[in-house]
Amino acid sequence: MPVTCKISLVPLSPHWPLDKCPLCDSSVYGYCSDRLFHDACCCDRPNGGSGIFGASCLYTDCSFLYANSCWEHDAITNCCCNQ
Repeated sequence: MPVTCKISLVPLSPHWPLDKCPLCDSSVYGYCSDRLFHDACCCDRPNGGSGIFGASCLYTDCSFLYANSCWEHDAITNCCCNQ
């Protein structure tokens, strides 16, 4: 059975303004693979939709996030992992 996704209270922007990015500590780069994918499945599915990863997210356990919040996931993804 698919899990219900968490919804961020802060709108997630696909184009994070780089002048608003936090510094990317080297410890963050380990997040930029499986953990990022997990959190994307949970944060990027508004209203329980399939999100950008489609069916590959259906059985993701969204009872936890690796990031502290969906906002932090968005910041790390756009500012550290996508650079």
